Order: sequence, then C-alpha cells, then structure tokens
Amino acid sequence: MGEALSFVTGIIVPVDWDDKGMPVAAALLTPGGNDYYIEPDETGSQLLEVLTKEVELQGQTKKGPQGRSMISVQKYHLRTGEEPCIIE
Repeated sequence: MGEALSFVTGIIVPVDWDDKGMPVAAALLTPGGNDYYIEPDETGSQLLEVLTKEVELQGQTKKGPQGRSMISVQKYHLRTGEEPCIIE
C-alpha cells in the first residue's frame, strides 16, 4: 500500500481494551471492507471518544504490523446524519 494521503469514511469501533474493560485502540470499519487500525497518536486517540459513530478521516495510510492496514489521522469530522448512511 505504501504511504498515501487518503480520505475514508466509516464507523469507529474498539479493537483493544485495558484490564478495566476500557477501549485503548480503535479501527475504522468501511463499507467496502478496507478497514484501518487507527494509529494511537494524539488525533487518533481522540477517536476513542466517538466509538460507534460515523466519521470521515483524512490521513496517511500504510501497512502496519502483521500486514494490517493502518491510518495516521490528520483530521476527521463526524458525519451528522444529513449525509447518506453508508452501512445498511
């Protein structure tokens, strides 16, 4: 995949939890099945506060450990419901 600037839309879901059951890592599930683990930097960590919400992300995509698709989020915005739903 290499590093590329991408715009992707999907739903933020938790993918890892601490010993108290609190989410500590997230991923973006897309309707096309191109799912991305979110880099846990400052902006990426903010997405833990919008779990199960639909967002549009802009960031750098790359292959991470074990061949997983990763995204380093530069910016994002919540979709408000005025846009068409992407997951049926």
